[in-house]
Amino acid sequence: MIADLPPGATLDDVSANKEDVGTQKIWQFRSPKNYAFDVQTNRLAITSEYHKTYNLGQGDRFREVIQYVMDAFLSVTGVPILTRIGLRYLDECPLPAKDNVSLSNYYDTSFPLSRFSIADATEMRFQTVVKTQDAFFRYAETLLNMADGSNKLLLDFDGFREKISARDYLAVTDQLHNIISDEFEKTIKQPVYDFMRKPRGA
Repeated sequence: MIADLPPGATLDDVSANKEDVGTQKIWQFRSPKNYAFDVQTNRLAITSEYHKTYNLGQGDRFREVIQYVMDAFLSVTGVPILTRIGLRYLDECPLPAKDNVSLSNYYDTSFPLSRFSIADATEMRFQTVVKTQDAFFRYAETLLNMADGSNKLLLDFDGFREKISARDYLAVTDQLHNIISDEFEKTIKQPVYDFMRKPRGA
């Protein structure tokens, strides 16, 4: 899809009858395997709901998609400096019961459980941004009350660096992945590892 949208608009706002839709250009490319990249006037975003690993194993690795897209993009545009590179993981994680004991058994949570019980919470969120090495890291937890009555914990890991030489992009995403991976391992406990080893749909 190629669209010309005003700032703040989304692809849902595109109308075939609308002639003047502003100056924000978007080129969107999607794979049948449910990963995509969007090119805007000042931004390139690569997203995937398909990949399960950044660089482990011999199968489909997200790092290879990043490299393929960025090498093609930079060969066409010649951009010398990237104002920001970010790598973000959003994980909807299991929570077998909505109580402090279950949460503590599954996660090293940042929620203030000594003061507030999640059993009584209709909403609970935590977020912090810290500087680590020459990068920044944003960590967020959100208690999700699902429509089907189940509960999940949304873990949001977001690493980023600013003003990077374009030729160093892959070294930077590798660094950010290492930061995120370390923080993920600090957050989850053995029951989550056991859950992750189950076959899909089990």
